[in-house]
Amino acid sequence: MSADACWRCEQCEACLAGEYNRCAQSGSIGLASDGAFAPLVRFPAYCVVPLAEEVSDRAGALLEPLAVGLHALDRVHARAGETVVVLGFGPIGACTAEVASAMGLDVLVSEPGPERRARAEELGYAVHVPEGEKRDGHALGARANWRRRPDRVWTRAACPPRSRPRPT
Repeated sequence: MSADACWRCEQCEACLAGEYNRCAQSGSIGLASDGAFAPLVRFPAYCVVPLAEEVSDRAGALLEPLAVGLHALDRVHARAGETVVVLGFGPIGACTAEVASAMGLDVLVSEPGPERRARAEELGYAVHVPEGEKRDGHALGARANWRRRPDRVWTRAACPPRSRPRPT
């Protein structure tokens, strides 16, 4: 199984119309609660998405973060042959880079963390080390002596990993 990360009331006009993204009671796993990159996560039964037998649990776990990356790239109308800077190479940034690469985009990853940056390099991405500069993806593409000015910039780098205490 996999999960739909969006909570909803299932009773309001928006939910009954199938537009639960407009539900006033909505929230999502990873924003309104701890995220789903833990070994075990509890979520409402209505979030369950059954998977075909041939889809592994591991692949199912990646559906939502890959969909986030695809949605982001779709919203900015990214197209094959363009360049994109991904700011941050955590789970969502990594999935966004993978989707961008599969779409034929040229990807530059800007990641301050050495472990995540090394992983991006291992996967074949051009990388940039931000050194206290403002997060200006177009400018950093030029400073990194990259092939050309980026067409798109995508960030999911809100804070360093585990920089905030978890609620008790």
